[in-house]
Amino acid sequence: MSKGKSKLGDFWGEIVSDLKTPFGLLVAVFFVLVLITLALSVFLTVEVSSLRTHTTEALGEVEGAIQEFSQTLELSKPGNIDLSISGAQPLNPDFLVVDIGAQPKEGGVMVSGGVINSSALDHYQVHFKVVFDDGREADFVIGALRSGHSSKFEVMVPPAGNKSVPDMAKIKYIGSEVSYH
Repeated sequence: MSKGKSKLGDFWGEIVSDLKTPFGLLVAVFFVLVLITLALSVFLTVEVSSLRTHTTEALGEVEGAIQEFSQTLELSKPGNIDLSISGAQPLNPDFLVVDIGAQPKEGGVMVSGGVINSSALDHYQVHFKVVFDDGREADFVIGALRSGHSSKFEVMVPPAGNKSVPDMAKIKYIGSEVSYH
């Protein structure tokens, strides 16, 4: 073992003596630069990985905010209804829906709620259409809807391949007969 130590000592001794020459000094500086480059490379790899993780998390939050904003924007359009909100939602300047709900049934999706006539006109044979984003639709008619009054409705929207109840629907006012005083 002492031979190994002396060989190692001789090796380090040669390196130290080589550092005293210009070429040896150049080799030492190059070696130090390689070590610094390797250390920076490892550090930057770890930092890039961390940044990717944070960026992915931030993008997920941004996507959620965009979806929420998109839904809010869609609900601001007349007739677009959130089927999970029981409060009043505007259909158009003359009508509101309240207590809206949708339940899966054997024959499709049962949409029910109430329509409020907020206009100064009495409406008769008031025709509406419920339309889902997937194209399913169903019509319903309310016989009489006097000014300032409401009426309940129920309509069965035909089934689709999936049995899920959509979150949103569009309720369109098709027309009615009007009477004013």
